[in-house]
Order: sequence, then structure tokens, then C-alpha cells
Amino acid sequence: EIMSLICLVRVVLTGDLHMTTVDLLEFSQEAVGVFVDAAYSGTVNTITWDLFRDLNKMSHVFEVSWLAWKCLELFTDLAESVTAPSYPDLVYLFDEGAFLYDNLKKRELCDMAIGKIGQVKYKGEFIERYLQNAGRLSTKKLDLVVELAGNDVTCIVETLTKQLTEQIHTEGWVLPSPTKYLLDSADLYLCKLSDEDLLENLFTIVRDFPDVDTVRWGFDLMRKSQQENPQSLSHSCCSTNLLRCDVIKNLYYDFNKNMSNEELVQWMIASEEVNSLLLAFEAFYAWFLYRRFICKDQQIGESQFNNMFDSISQISEQQGWLRLPSALRSVQSAWCNTMSRFCVGDNENCAYTVIDSTEDCNDSLFLLSKDSTLVFNFKHPDVLSCDLPGRCGFILKTVPSKTEGELWTLRLSIESEDYCNQQVHFHKEVRAEKMHVFYVTNEGNLYPISWLGWVKSSTDLQKWHDLRGLREGSFKVLYEI
Repeated sequence: EIMSLICLVRVVLTGDLHMTTVDLLEFSQEAVGVFVDAAYSGTVNTITWDLFRDLNKMSHVFEVSWLAWKCLELFTDLAESVTAPSYPDLVYLFDEGAFLYDNLKKRELCDMAIGKIGQVKYKGEFIERYLQNAGRLSTKKLDLVVELAGNDVTCIVETLTKQLTEQIHTEGWVLPSPTKYLLDSADLYLCKLSDEDLLENLFTIVRDFPDVDTVRWGFDLMRKSQQENPQSLSHSCCSTNLLRCDVIKNLYYDFNKNMSNEELVQWMIASEEVNSLLLAFEAFYAWFLYRRFICKDQQIGESQFNNMFDSISQISEQQGWLRLPSALRSVQSAWCNTMSRFCVGDNENCAYTVIDSTEDCNDSLFLLSKDSTLVFNFKHPDVLSCDLPGRCGFILKTVPSKTEGELWTLRLSIESEDYCNQQVHFHKEVRAEKMHVFYVTNEGNLYPISWLGWVKSSTDLQKWHDLRGLREGSFKVLYEI
């Protein structure tokens, strides 16, 4: 197929890859057709699971970023839907993550699958079932099994000991190469700490092998198990079993901003996405800016604010939304002169905490117009003790619009490599769905940032810059504890 005819992938083929044609025989005909249509139109109706692997790989190879995000969102939705141990679902997540990592060295899906298996507490059972076909697994997948086990190396040792015992009884004294590879790769010192009898049972079996080379290998393995490995997962500066990478839930989706004031209120009441005070403010502020300054609707004026705040206050009481922390009572906001009516009192407990970014921004709009990172110091209250280097925290990655119609997004980074050589390290207890991001200028004015999703060009940037006058300040995260 002459893919260079498709404008959105032409640059990748002729420029980055120096190609004019590409062999697509490794992909299904249906997947190629869907991809070409999507690349040409900029939209895709439905991604079925039988097409997911091909479409996901092609979207990364040809750098169709919006389609790659669509695939990531679909994968994330499946991972989120797994709330109890389900081997078919979990093995699908694991294999798809392993495929993308093996072929394109991208870890997002892999980290998500590993985190989900740990989250539903199915690690031991999963490893036992997955290794039933160990002879068919690549070394990359075996490496991921070791990573999945993490500090629970007993999961691997127990499974391999059972398999080796059965193998000896049925096929004789043969040491399968996957078994040898896994035991060489795993940190057996951790198994010794947690279950020394289990490890000794394994070594007893290996010592009984009639093959001298196998026995010698077993003794070398036993010596290694006596020594603590400084590169062990338990000593890593980066958390590897991270749960997921997800969009921060500000209103970055393109809701209908042509609604009337009354329709907007009814939409907020019915919407599943609007489930907090700040999300309601985001919706109203994005709607107001669009109607007033983009549509030039002269009927939209300051009087809309007071009516809307009364409505939001009533919706908040009906929906039982959490009130904001008292620290925001003195902040002037873009939607009202005072936040006090929506905040708890000074001596009241609050379910939220405000987290500051580590650095101020000289120009927030232009920062968010490019790929960049925002670093936050934050120790989650569920992390009772931590001896990792640096400070507890997290990184948010800005993902600007790259094609017409694509929304600017902000994502919590859970990729372990993003935290190496950083001043903060990540704990899996930190969750994207608990965050709401906003911006506060040095003058104390608070701004929601959903409307930045419309920024598509330098002209747009300047327009918003002139309109709102966002200067020096800092990004903050309202985090629900």
C-alpha cells in the first residue's frame, strides 16, 4: 500500500523513516482499512478488540498521536473494568502490554497491566497459570513475569518447583530452558528472606539431577541467593509496578458549549463527568468564555455568574459534592470574587488537600502549548514509610493539541523511566482520578484551565494571553484524600 498518499503519515514515511512504501502484510486487511480511513478523516468510530493490536501498533509506528491516545483510553477502560480476578481479561492486558513493549519499547500498557494484576491481588495465581505455557514464551515475556512478581519472588519459585517436580516424574531429568532463565533472572535472596524452606526444597531437587552441569549451576544459584542484590526491585529508585497512566479529569472533552444557560445547568445535573465543585466551575467557565469571547454573544454578561453560582450551590447540595479546603477561601477566582461560600470553615475537616508545583511558571499558556512536565511534591497518607531516594511526589505531563480538533490534555505519568534522575519518586497510591488541576497567579487569582483545550496555534495562544492576562504563577492540584 502506498501510505505516503495519506498526508498525516507522509512526513513519518518520507522524512523520519525515509520510505515511500511500507509492507503492511503483517497487519490484517481490515485493520489497514480502518487505519487509513482514520488517518485520512481524523476520526474512528469503534476500535474492536480483534483490531486493537494492529491499530495500536500502526498508530505508534506512523505517529498518529490522537489514534494512539484512543487506543490507550480503550485499554485503560478495560483495565478499569477489571475489579476482581479474571484470568482471561488480565492475560489479554498482559499480552497486549508485552507485545507493544517487545515491538516498540513502549511501556504504558505493560505498566498498566502489571499494576492491575497486583491491584486485584491475583499475582500468584496469574503467574502459576501463565507459566503453564512457559516453553512458548519469549525471554521478554519471561522478564515481565519477573517484573510482575517484584519482591514476591516466591510466586515464581513455588510455581517452578511444582513444574520441575511434575516434569521429573513424567519426562525425566530435564531442566527446561524457561525454568533456568527465570531462576537466573529472579532475585532469589528475596525468596530466602520470605520462605527459606521453599528455596531449600528447590535446591534439593536441583542437587539430585544426574547432570553435573545442572548441579554445578544449582550451586552457583544457591550462592547467589545468599547475597543481597543492590539492584533488586526493593531498592529501586523508581516504582515499577505502577497502576496506570490517565488523563487528569478536568473538562478536556469537547462538550456542547452552544447550550443555553438553563441547558447547561441541566447538563451538569445529569452528567457523569461533572462530579465535583471544581468540575462544575470548569464547565461553566469554559462555556462562558466560549459564548462571550468566541461567539461574541452580547447577551452573556456578568449577571450570568451570580445565577450560575446559585445553581451550582444547589446542585452541590443535591449531589453531596465535597466542599473545598479553607485555604481557598481567600483566593480570588475567575468565576466569583470569593470562594468562601464553597469552602469549609477554618476548623472543619476537609477531604481535599492543595498540592503546589515545585516551580513557578513565567508564562503558563506557552508552557502548556508544548510537551513538558510539571513536578509536585506529595506524600500520600497511605504511604506510611518510604526510604527511596528523593521526595515522594508525582509528575504531570502536558500533551498539547497536534491536529485540528484534538484537545489539549494533561496526564499523570506512571512510567518508571520518567522518575529516574528526578527529584521525586512515584508511589502507586497516587491516582489521577483524585486530582483536579488549576492555576493561581502570584496576585492570588485562581483560574480553571479547561478552556486551554481550545488552544491550537500561536495565534490562539496570544489571543488567550491577551484576554485573560495569565502571567507568573503556579499550577496547583486539588487532591481528594
